[in-house]
Amino acid sequence: MITVKCTYSNGDTITTRFNGTLQEAEAYFLNKTFNIGSVADDMQKCIKVEEYCEGHTGCKCSGCRELLKRMN
Repeated sequence: MITVKCTYSNGDTITTRFNGTLQEAEAYFLNKTFNIGSVADDMQKCIKVEEYCEGHTGCKCSGCRELLKRMN
């Protein structure tokens, strides 16, 4: 299970757990429309999916890769 951060066309992001690979998460979320409203419907298209970790603990998310690049 991985954690992914989805960015939507309105700029909102949602971080969620996904049981699969990053490529499978991209196939599921990317370029599809989801209702991300919590009170009223808010239909938004997912425009970006990235692996995410809290605190950048050395996984392969973009934040950890960037941190490792700066350290080397």
